[in-house]
Amino acid sequence: MRRILCVLAGVLFLHGSLWAENLRVFPADTKPASFDGFVDNGVKLGRRVWMLAPGLQIRDRANLIVVPATLNGVENLPVRVQFDTQGAVWRIWILTPEEAAKR
Repeated sequence: MRRILCVLAGVLFLHGSLWAENLRVFPADTKPASFDGFVDNGVKLGRRVWMLAPGLQIRDRANLIVVPATLNGVENLPVRVQFDTQGAVWRIWILTPEEAAKR
């Protein structure tokens, strides 16, 4: 019985990211955008460059927090963006193909 529970826990752990992707709900004030890279101390979303907020948080397709360096050289990436009260980019969610199709 214990072995079965361990195997089940392992399967759930491995497929947890798929489960989380299906249940992601974005805050109502997020906007769809196209991530086109970091520029100096800002981020390029489409044709416009936005300032980065202190404490910027980027979440990947598995909803895990990633560091900005992992996005070097990436362009035209579908994302959802949340701005802080000063108008700077505060949160970025990288969208799965399914989420991008719904935007």
